[in-house]
Amino acid sequence: MDMSDAVPTQGEKSPFPPLGRRYLGSVVDGLVVLAGTLLIGTVLGDVSPSLVPLRVALFVLLWVGYEPGCTAFGVTLGQRLLGYRVRREADPKHRIGLPAAAVRFVVKLALGLLSFITMGFNTRRRALHDLASGSVVLSAEARQRRQNLSRQVPSNEALQLTSARAAEALRLSAW
Repeated sequence: MDMSDAVPTQGEKSPFPPLGRRYLGSVVDGLVVLAGTLLIGTVLGDVSPSLVPLRVALFVLLWVGYEPGCTAFGVTLGQRLLGYRVRREADPKHRIGLPAAAVRFVVKLALGLLSFITMGFNTRRRALHDLASGSVVLSAEARQRRQNLSRQVPSNEALQLTSARAAEALRLSAW
């Protein structure tokens, strides 16, 4: 789906969240992983040697699987709280798959803050990890507006709308 026309006009909210919001979401997710690490360490801290592999597996799952897994199958807590969703660039109605989420995570982890540097240079505010994984990040409000509009305007009743409202519905559904 071509999203080049999704750039907002003056006074319109962008469907692409700004750097600060996305970075803060990453900070929240880092705190979730840290809290999970502390919880696992506290609960399984003094375990018998036979349970050490379980503790190691839980740490690895948390540190390596949290962000890619949540991004591919839902949202991370940071994405939920800050109101954005990671979607496929080619089809923004669908989540990215687990392999793309893993690539996104590895690039983001390897480059750190540098990964966000490209956001200011493209209209869709795509970071390097988005470019590498074929993803785009959308504000949840924009997605919700699109879903609400599709529920309110069944295709067989579209002709009954005023021309101005129909044009707005088509413009919003294009991205």
